[in-house]
Amino acid sequence: MKTINPAIMINGETYYPKGYEFILGFALAGCQWAIDKADTPEFRAIIKVDLEKQTNKNIKSAIKHYENKINTLKERLT
Repeated sequence: MKTINPAIMINGETYYPKGYEFILGFALAGCQWAIDKADTPEFRAIIKVDLEKQTNKNIKSAIKHYENKINTLKERLT
């Protein structure tokens, strides 16, 4: 089975929106089916879980960045 992975281009970069982001886009455009879907506790839970995952990923990335920076600075100590 083949799948389609729609993308959009933002400032020359290709972005692959998540399914719920498409639904939110349609809801913002006034599509009633999307508004109804986005207004459910299940839909909000999906977004909450994804945002928590993204936050954790960003925090781990920042920790790694600063650990590398600390190690580089430690190497420069005399």
